[in-house]
Amino acid sequence: MTQWPTRAILALALIAPLAGCSSWFTRKEPPPCPEGAILKDAARKIVYRPGPGRDITDVVFEATLPRINIACKYDDTGVAVDTAVTIVGARGPADTTRRAEVRYFVAVLDPGNAILGKREFQTTLQFPVNVDRGATTEELVQRIPVGKNVSAGNFTIIVGFQLTREELEANRQVRGGSLVAPSGVRPAAPDYTTPEQEQSPRELIKRPNL
Repeated sequence: MTQWPTRAILALALIAPLAGCSSWFTRKEPPPCPEGAILKDAARKIVYRPGPGRDITDVVFEATLPRINIACKYDDTGVAVDTAVTIVGARGPADTTRRAEVRYFVAVLDPGNAILGKREFQTTLQFPVNVDRGATTEELVQRIPVGKNVSAGNFTIIVGFQLTREELEANRQVRGGSLVAPSGVRPAAPDYTTPEQEQSPRELIKRPNL
């Protein structure tokens, strides 16, 4: 199934320009881009039909975030970061509409792992007749005003699905198969950390397969 990419602008009013890192700009190779990562607990979303049922026959659709790709370009005022977010989905036995509405977020972390900005987006996966799996790639542009002669390599772009508390807890406990798995995408590995635990955001992310 072919989906045209969508494009959005994520404008972030960040902290004051940082000092240092000028050594990147004394070399001939281009300075590094921010790192891209997928939030481990938010890399999978399963939607069930209304009611208490939570087995395979109750699944409306499943979506996963298998990868993101990062590219960037520096200028005198900062760095423009191109982020391509791939979303893969599959219909479940309870689906009646052949479409899946999914919401996801994109956030920027500074070198100290503080969240500098976050935006939510929504996209739709369409499943034509006789097609039960599909994918779309969302193209987003973030602008990070890091300041002249400052590297953005220590910043991180993270993505994940917007989940309910129930969906988040299910992702932390699931060990079963995936409707998407036949396409070569594995569900996110379980993570048993809790919101009360003090843990660096970098320790909760799953590195993308680029």
